[in-house]
Amino acid sequence: MVDLNEITFIDKSGERLLRLLVSEGAQCIASGACIKHVLDRLAARRRSRLLNLFAVFLFAVLLAVLVCAISANASKQAVATNVRSGLASEQVLSARFREKQSARRAFNHQSAARPTVSFGA
Repeated sequence: MVDLNEITFIDKSGERLLRLLVSEGAQCIASGACIKHVLDRLAARRRSRLLNLFAVFLFAVLLAVLVCAISANASKQAVATNVRSGLASEQVLSARFREKQSARRAFNHQSAARPTVSFGA
């Protein structure tokens, strides 16, 4: 408990000391209008700092949520564009598979039609 009843003036360094004492949990008592005004200013300043800290924290949380949502949406779009489903894509895959099989058959047919030549005794 800090008794400021006999104090008539507080300079900047005194305000800093009071701010430090109040932040450590001290309570101030004052009867003069000037000192009460200084204490009110210190209390208002403390409240505004707390509100500013809360606003910065809230902004950081919202920004993190926004970034996560954008990245999730981007990955969904990437998956949707890379893996298409439906009748047309199945027909394309089926046609490619048939082309590969017919190319293999043609290669195997050409290999079987060639005569085997061996050298040596």
